Amino acid sequence: MRSNAQRVRFSGNRHTISWSDGRTLEVDVVLVGVGVTPEVDLAERCGIQCAPEGIVVDGFGATSIPGVYAAGEVAFHYNGRVVGHQRQENWHHAAAHGRHVGASMIEPGAVYQEICGYWSDQYDLNIQVFGAVAGDEHVVRGDLSARRFAVFHLAAGVVVGITAVNSPSDLRRGKKLVREGSSLEPEIESIVRA
Repeated sequence: MRSNAQRVRFSGNRHTISWSDGRTLEVDVVLVGVGVTPEVDLAERCGIQCAPEGIVVDGFGATSIPGVYAAGEVAFHYNGRVVGHQRQENWHHAAAHGRHVGASMIEPGAVYQEICGYWSDQYDLNIQVFGAVAGDEHVVRGDLSARRFAVFHLAAGVVVGITAVNSPSDLRRGKKLVREGSSLEPEIESIVRA
């Protein structure tokens, strides 16, 4: 059973979080993420198959009830590129999946297989991500001290994603590697094994 935060109290320079299961936790900082739980109540009431990750849909956006579709961040969608279901929580996916599902409702073509990405500006850091950040190896290239580098995420030696920090040119090159399912050249500056 999942435990939810019930109350946060601030005293001195610490926050105390009270959880629904009776536990408490003291922390320095509290970060609140709003909207990360998919709203599936209506779908569940209609008898549509749902998972904790969202409304379960196939590669065309079809739900378990014929003629009913779901798209975007609420969908736990099948992605043909990863050969499995996943949930993406970014605007790129919401737009791409919506277009794909809308077209599939008219005339189904290939299953959804978009590679999604997102970005964030955090003070003087521009962070851009494309593809998957999970992998069994993470290759770092660039200058960490200058805060300009890229992390290539590999699974079984294949580049499945890239995270670029203040490095848009690395992101452009990395996107090509991800799309082509390439491996990296041997001049590796740093490898972190998962």
